[in-house]
Amino acid sequence: MALTRVRCFAAATPRRVVAASVAPRPQPVRVVVVRAASTQTSEAYAAQLHKAEESGDWLRAFEIMTEANALKMALPSPAVEGAIRTMAKGGQAARAMDLLSKMQGHTPSEATVSALFAAFAAGKHADLARALLQELEKGGASPRLRSLAHNATIKTLARAGQAVAAYEALDVLVTNKQGLVVELDTYSSVCIELMKVGETEKAEEVLEWREFLHSDD
Repeated sequence: MALTRVRCFAAATPRRVVAASVAPRPQPVRVVVVRAASTQTSEAYAAQLHKAEESGDWLRAFEIMTEANALKMALPSPAVEGAIRTMAKGGQAARAMDLLSKMQGHTPSEATVSALFAAFAAGKHADLARALLQELEKGGASPRLRSLAHNATIKTLARAGQAVAAYEALDVLVTNKQGLVVELDTYSSVCIELMKVGETEKAEEVLEWREFLHSDD
């Protein structure tokens, strides 16, 4: 039986000419940045700082202040002082003092000053205590605030092991009081540290100052 050869011819497929697709040029996008009013933004930052102070989160306060400074955002003084207190109570004495130094011409509140000096005493930062005292003296702080600063600085010096320096600072305060008050425990702090380093005569002199100036107390 003869095999029949079948030749298959593929139907000719007409060629399609496909035009190259050309992507449309992107139209320029107009970006509209809507900025909140600066007062509202400042209030928002202030509220965050208040929360950080309430929770004692010094790191959060530091982050907020860093961001605000980067944006050149002017914050209310009470809010900044809250950040200072939060950092001071968190053991960040140097950061707190640096933040205060940026508030040029501003006299801090008694609460802020107390928090700073407590941090200085805890960390034995005698240099920072002296620096804050000088700032308060130059800034014309009230006698009450200056009294607090002088006593706190003297006690910080004593606690930092600088007994003689504390004695000398107390001598200046006693001699030139100018309406300032010397706290009773300031005498005790200096006297104890002087005794530790063998400065017996100076320690006795401090006790004499206390007896003479506070005989009615």
